[in-house]
Amino acid sequence: MGLIQSLAAAARRRDFNLGVVNGVLFAGVDTLLDPSLVLVTFASFLTDSHILLGLVYPLSQAGWYLPQLWVSGWFQSRPKALPIYRAMAVIRMICLILLALTAYAVKDKGWQLLLFFSLLMANQLASGFGGLSFMDVVAKVVPPGQRGLFFSWRLSLGSLLGVGAGVWVRNLLSDASPIRFPDNFALMFAVASVLAAVAMAAFAAVREPANAALVDRAGLLTQLGRARAALQADPNFRHFLGLRLALIAGSMATPFFTIFAAQRLQVAAGAVGIFLSANIAASLAAYVVWGQLSARRGNRLVLRFGTGMGVLVLMIVLAVWPLSRLLGAQTLFVLIFILVGVRDAAVGVSLGPLLLDMSPPAARSLYIGFTNTLVGITVLLTGIGGFIVDGAGFPALFVISLLAYAAATWAIWRFREQPLPA
Repeated sequence: MGLIQSLAAAARRRDFNLGVVNGVLFAGVDTLLDPSLVLVTFASFLTDSHILLGLVYPLSQAGWYLPQLWVSGWFQSRPKALPIYRAMAVIRMICLILLALTAYAVKDKGWQLLLFFSLLMANQLASGFGGLSFMDVVAKVVPPGQRGLFFSWRLSLGSLLGVGAGVWVRNLLSDASPIRFPDNFALMFAVASVLAAVAMAAFAAVREPANAALVDRAGLLTQLGRARAALQADPNFRHFLGLRLALIAGSMATPFFTIFAAQRLQVAAGAVGIFLSANIAASLAAYVVWGQLSARRGNRLVLRFGTGMGVLVLMIVLAVWPLSRLLGAQTLFVLIFILVGVRDAAVGVSLGPLLLDMSPPAARSLYIGFTNTLVGITVLLTGIGGFIVDGAGFPALFVISLLAYAAATWAIWRFREQPLPA
């Protein structure tokens, strides 16, 4: 019996470690394809339209979320989820390689912009199909009390790679770089492709146990009906959705921070790499703190800190004019992106585990799928950020995001967390 338990524990450690390796490598991918800094900067070389630039972030996020409710009706009837993850990994690799080739070989800016948005959306849709399988597998192989630590290890160790990637991005985008646009972005996209391939191969090697609780396959309308019933019966699910949507609305302003700094405060484009490195370094320290706090005190407390940091960031941005005279514009925005890193680390460590912990096993795919599809729709709606900036200016967008973070703070105080296992 002792040998069997030892082998089982070793298998759990192996799967845990493979999941961590996947997260570490994807942290490098996410740095090189960061929508708020790298992708929006790439698009800004191709267009001056605030509307199109405002679409970069929502399109880079919404595709991951949108298909998941529809996919959940199929997932919940199948014993294993990894086969769909492996299939989507192939599609994602094709999209990333084509993105690098587009940046390198396509010279017409109109075609370059069209292909950029098309490949970005295709990659994210494939990611969405694989994303539900990822969460389902994590729920099976990582015990509830260790999920915060699991995401903390993924994100904290990944930040080390991200810091190096951020320095590299800074050097590639600086005026002194020998590699100029668009070749510098093509190189970044190519390296991201390699890292993504290894990351997805690692997670595809996880040994997934079969689902113990299966539900009959259902179409989209049936899943919507089940989701409505779950919302009526589970107040925690309602509070979580309110929190999740408010966090999205609050983050609507983040992609515009660098644009605001460049256009209104004349911060140089090369500072993007500095902001990115500061953001990742702050996240690295914060992940360790938030992961330990999650394991000891639960995820709700971590999210309370995260929403509070979101309020603080927007208050600083709204006071940017007097503060920039005091500290200097570039120094101030380094501070802002440090706080953004701390904020995002709190959300990254706690939000996924909170959803997994509250979801009944038989309805886990439904809870995750409905939440993420609703999130995807909401993320697409945040594309109005560009319209708000064009119509009312940057401060109006910042105020809306501040109010959204205030609403998220209220929602997390109403949420009732499941007790940690003894």
